Amino acid sequence: MLKTRHKIFLSVLFFVVAWYIFLCLMHLYQQRSMWNDEIAVFKSVKTYSVEHMFGSNLMAVQVFPRAYLFLIQQFSKAFDFSLWSLRLPSFVCMIAAFLLWLKIAQYGLKDRWQYLAFVCSWPASGMLLYYSAELKQYSMDVLTAALFILFLYHQDDLQKNKNGRYMVFLILLPALGMLSYTAFIMAMLPLYNLIVSSVRERTGWKYLCIYAVSLAIFVGLSYFFDMRLRPVSAVTS
Repeated sequence: MLKTRHKIFLSVLFFVVAWYIFLCLMHLYQQRSMWNDEIAVFKSVKTYSVEHMFGSNLMAVQVFPRAYLFLIQQFSKAFDFSLWSLRLPSFVCMIAAFLLWLKIAQYGLKDRWQYLAFVCSWPASGMLLYYSAELKQYSMDVLTAALFILFLYHQDDLQKNKNGRYMVFLILLPALGMLSYTAFIMAMLPLYNLIVSSVRERTGWKYLCIYAVSLAIFVGLSYFFDMRLRPVSAVTS
């Protein structure tokens, strides 16, 4: 009886996971017309050179991580800026984020019905469906948050093992700020852990310095090539 119930549960779980991915695929496949905010972003994607992309305000009053927008531009340019190529990066990011959040939820939700409710919340969310196939940065934000949370779950073990992978993660995690502004908020969590660790252990200062320097570098790069170019006066007036 227990095995039968477990099989039924796994079947339902698999169906819900597949259903969300199917809905995202259908949303991408339909290629509906762009929203106004997508059109505003597309103007810069289609016309900007590299110099303009990293040195000028966007053509419309929009805020978009420039490095991520540049990657979308270079990818979609190979397909003549077709609608699916403009939205495919968002789809890939959202599906990757979905799979990562499924993994993360296994750490915190030990009750299988609570876990199933979490999985069901994805196909039930209009935003998580719509943003999976739009020329917007939100799917990258969801993926970035997942990467940071996954790192936080393993941070203590990585630091105890003192292997090279830990230092690589500490250097590269702040680089996500070039792709998602959410990264700079999430970056405060590992920074706090490193500060606490450095107080407890002398060796923790090395990791704190590595992470702090990397974070400072990418904050500086993001400010110079992105944040200072935001249309603050237009937004706040």
